[in-house]
Amino acid sequence: MPGTTAFAYGDLATGKLGASVSTNFAGTNAKVTLSEKLTFTIPGATADTLTPISFTINLEGLMGGRATDRTRMQAIYQFGQAGIAGGYVSLNVDNDPAGNQFINDCGGPASLTGFGMQAVCSFTVKGATPVVDIVNNLDVTASSCGNEGCFAFVDYSNTSTLGLRIPNGVTYTSDSGVFLTNAATATVPEPASWAMMMIGFGLIGAAQRRRTNSLQTASA
Repeated sequence: MPGTTAFAYGDLATGKLGASVSTNFAGTNAKVTLSEKLTFTIPGATADTLTPISFTINLEGLMGGRATDRTRMQAIYQFGQAGIAGGYVSLNVDNDPAGNQFINDCGGPASLTGFGMQAVCSFTVKGATPVVDIVNNLDVTASSCGNEGCFAFVDYSNTSTLGLRIPNGVTYTSDSGVFLTNAATATVPEPASWAMMMIGFGLIGAAQRRRTNSLQTASA
């Protein structure tokens, strides 16, 4: 019998959202939107102080099925600041490569990974208590030929994660009160911290080389 499934969810506490659809009949769609207002507190800042804020995005998914000229699979993802033309990243993945589109207007590195992407969306906020409105969208669609031998699926159900990088000392509150409360919030290390980290990595590497040499000598 023809069958259709559709599922979508969003969780502000973890920064995750997902959607999936499958069908061997008519077209079906699932979509989810997460929106949040963040208020940052920047110690020592003045009205003209500029502070970098970055969001990390990881998106992965799968799509497939038994293709015919009536089979369609599509996933559309977008993250950015609400009501602002610039400063967003979007990905449109289609089973027809001619429909694929990737836009990175976020001022950070981004790379495509299969049917998904990894990106850093960077904003510069101004003042001591700047406010940022963000929107996170995922929309998936699948359609098939309607015959028993045809099917199509798009699965982005558990693979979209949003994170936040803020400088040391900067804090934030959210309108929901739960934004990323169950996810790790990354801070940008100070230059001195980076130096100590690199020294630590060097010591670990040296210790591993000594251990390897000792094992080789013992084996000999």
